[in-house]
Amino acid sequence: PLGRECLLATGQRVFDHTYGGEQPFPLADHQLNGRTVLPGAAHLATGLLVARRIDDSEPRVIEEARFAEPLWLGDKPLPVQYLAESDETGVALKGYSRRGDNWKQHFTARLVPAISATPVREETPVEGQDFYAAMKGLGYGYGPSFQRIVRLAKVGSDQALAELSAEDEGQYLLSPALLDACFQTAALAGSDSLAALAELDQLFVPIAVERLTYRHTGGRLRHCRARRRHLRGTRLAVFDLQLLDEQQRVMADITGLKTRSLPGLALQVPFYHGTWSPAATSAALPWHTEGTWVLLGDDRRLSEPLVELIRSRGGRALVTATDRPGEWLAARAGEGERVQGIVYLQALEALDPGDEPLAAARRVLEPLLSLLKGLGARDAAAPQVYLFTRRATSEGEAAPLQAMVLGLCKSWNLEHAALPVRVRDLDAEIPATPLLEDALRQDAPLLRLGDGGWQGPSLKRFDPGTPGLPTLHREGSYLITGGLGALGLAVAEWLAEHGARHLLLLARRPPGPEQTARLERLDHQGLEVQVVSADVTDAAALEMALAKQRERAPLKGVIHTAGTLDDGLLEDLDWPRFAGVLAPKAIGAWHLHRATRDDQLDFFVLFSSFAATLGSPGQANYVAANGFIDALAALRRAQGLTALSLQWGPWAEGGMATGRTAFAASGMGRLAVRQALDALG
Repeated sequence: PLGRECLLATGQRVFDHTYGGEQPFPLADHQLNGRTVLPGAAHLATGLLVARRIDDSEPRVIEEARFAEPLWLGDKPLPVQYLAESDETGVALKGYSRRGDNWKQHFTARLVPAISATPVREETPVEGQDFYAAMKGLGYGYGPSFQRIVRLAKVGSDQALAELSAEDEGQYLLSPALLDACFQTAALAGSDSLAALAELDQLFVPIAVERLTYRHTGGRLRHCRARRRHLRGTRLAVFDLQLLDEQQRVMADITGLKTRSLPGLALQVPFYHGTWSPAATSAALPWHTEGTWVLLGDDRRLSEPLVELIRSRGGRALVTATDRPGEWLAARAGEGERVQGIVYLQALEALDPGDEPLAAARRVLEPLLSLLKGLGARDAAAPQVYLFTRRATSEGEAAPLQAMVLGLCKSWNLEHAALPVRVRDLDAEIPATPLLEDALRQDAPLLRLGDGGWQGPSLKRFDPGTPGLPTLHREGSYLITGGLGALGLAVAEWLAEHGARHLLLLARRPPGPEQTARLERLDHQGLEVQVVSADVTDAAALEMALAKQRERAPLKGVIHTAGTLDDGLLEDLDWPRFAGVLAPKAIGAWHLHRATRDDQLDFFVLFSSFAATLGSPGQANYVAANGFIDALAALRRAQGLTALSLQWGPWAEGGMATGRTAFAASGMGRLAVRQALDALG
């Protein structure tokens, strides 16, 4: 595979090589995150060929190999030149790619004289197919040509053995695919087990080799022993490899294989966004005219056309408004009233949380809680229940209180599948009678009125492109709420890595020993970290903390991680338990919104939960709070303010979902902290 050789007047020797497609081997079988990349092993394999051309003596040794830059490959073959220059101690080798008139260096190494090692014994194996399944889950795209490990085993705490499939080396001294399989073996040597390997949150790639020694044994490469020499932090590992033939004779030693988690190669976190499409128009529910339809609420713009519709179909309509609808319905049932359907309109006008957002939330939620608890306690046949909201799902001027109501209903529907509340979300307009009738006939739990009629929700995976918040300002300051929690401190450390130098951490309690140690590490990095014992639910205390921080450095970003849980079935949740969960997440977010409207923020990030989309049984208060902040983000954007609400799945370490099984039951995996934060940038 080594191409034309040219001897330059300077004494340097240039060897041409071409990579692409099936030449010199199926390169499309070697991918990272869906992109074809030349394995570093291919540079080493080619380096051995160069060494043989220059000096045919044995053994052949490559030292100080460096993979300076990944060589990404496209559809067309890419020319590569290897430049060899002799000096007093050996040969300096460099590899360059050419795209148009631009040359880029990818590989450097030295070719020098040699050492040896000892054979190994085999241990209890793990099948190669299981290993490659784990690697695929991490993002390594090894096709058939690069799946050369037949079986492998963990040996002790720092070694791994691999049996490799037989392959003709062709014109190579060591096949690039088999050599790459030896690099793959290092992945297991660097982990405690195959299960631990599968939980890694970074993609690791080789960046350097200190020394490669090759001996011609006359055999074929069939085994590899990899030993982890040491780890440097969490992003750099160093390995020594021993390559053996079928008779356990040492063919090659690789000393100092260095691997690193590189920027831009973090594991891909799947991103989803909500979409809306026309709902089915078939009448999924029968139109019952017997009994009474109760309209709870005094919004006459909607109640009057609904009353007319129900009566035109032979039904009886009763309109009322009460703060205790559950008790009111119980009293009617006691009088023999048969309630066929309920249309709840009382939440419709709650649009602006105002100066007292928690009181506004209580006015909206307490009557609805009364209704739902009353329905759950009924012995009679369940009525059909519809609830109308306004702009709960809007991408424009969304209404956070309305979204909070929607979130509560999502959890109720999971807890009471036989008694669902069907939510119909409106914009500013009152729908025409045919659309109202269609709303009461559709069985879907959630519809919104869009262009052309009712729409239903769905999730669509998408590629957000290059992730990342705007460049951080060294002179700016960044606020983190829940700053001493597991997520808050992780975010603080992440901001420090990305250049932040002034942090304000809000927390309700003083730091403990572990938190203090992490804060001291930030201090040693030169950061100014202010920890303020302030409750984000206290608007005055928040304003005071922000005013003092602005004197130190202008506020440039907000990340709201504060939150708490108080789980229980909805029948067991009274208002204090709702308020305790709403306050730090929803009310705190509202106070942050109002307190920072005049700041020139680069970002305003709210940590929400995927539960706001899916619902979560036993967490109606938590789902309602997250629905609130999702709508707040949409509202801010409509007002020309920066905002991003991230509906996280469960985090493996820290976060509201730690220790819960509901997400696992849905098939949703857990995000490692680094994996999640790298998704931000």
